[in-house]
Amino acid sequence: MPIAVWATVKMSWGASNRNPLVSAGGPSYLLPPPSTIIGAIARGIARLKGWGELTRLDKGIYSTAFRIAKHILAAGAGLLEGSLAPVNLTNRYLAVPYLRPENRKNRALWFGAQAMGYVFTGDARLCVAAVFDDEVMSVASLRELELSAASILSLGSKESLVSVESYGAMNISEALGGTTGYYAPIESVANSGRGKVEVYWDPRDYRAYTRTRRVASSRLIVIVPVRHVVNGAIIGHEGEDEFFLEIKDDYPSYKIPGQCGNLPALPSTSHGGVIMQ
Repeated sequence: MPIAVWATVKMSWGASNRNPLVSAGGPSYLLPPPSTIIGAIARGIARLKGWGELTRLDKGIYSTAFRIAKHILAAGAGLLEGSLAPVNLTNRYLAVPYLRPENRKNRALWFGAQAMGYVFTGDARLCVAAVFDDEVMSVASLRELELSAASILSLGSKESLVSVESYGAMNISEALGGTTGYYAPIESVANSGRGKVEVYWDPRDYRAYTRTRRVASSRLIVIVPVRHVVNGAIIGHEGEDEFFLEIKDDYPSYKIPGQCGNLPALPSTSHGGVIMQ
């Protein structure tokens, strides 16, 4: 039976979650993508078990998060309360590692200004959840998965700190259809015109977790629920059903505790590339 790991979190200021293959000035995703959620859960397991950041598997060296990513069935985040305000802010960065060797002696070139993507949230509240197949129990016990949900510290880079308000890990049955406040694979959504399209890495693709080289993994196209936009800020719902996306009646989903509804399963195929076997 599948196992759901979930948490309701309160943001501290916001987050920055950017596609690793975009330029340094790339915008941030509105919500933490599946790979970030898996990484946040894996961090707690790694702390409990004394694992390092990297692990060696058959195909090479990967982020430790890949140990549980191999078992992922669904993952997502949803805006439970508050708003999202995407912005780009200029930062001053040490550029020496990116300079050609012959230019590194010139101190005038050591620093550069880059516009980095952020999403300001204030104290918004999010639902985050992941569903794994039962073979994840070979990696972590149900209690360890529950403690890892309780120990989520951040959901992104740039100190994207969160406070966990409620959490859990439990066996769960697959359902069909329903409504969701989580972002959802575009294949699953019956009313896709009611949200914003974003493109994530497919969290099942082992290439999304490699640390040895930068490669493009398969893509996961999702719809992020959006109610309305005010001055560029995306306003969240306050328990209003109309804000939720409708999942197709024949599409598999999982009823997650909390107020964000069903979590749609990952699609059977990804967009471009090869997912892990």
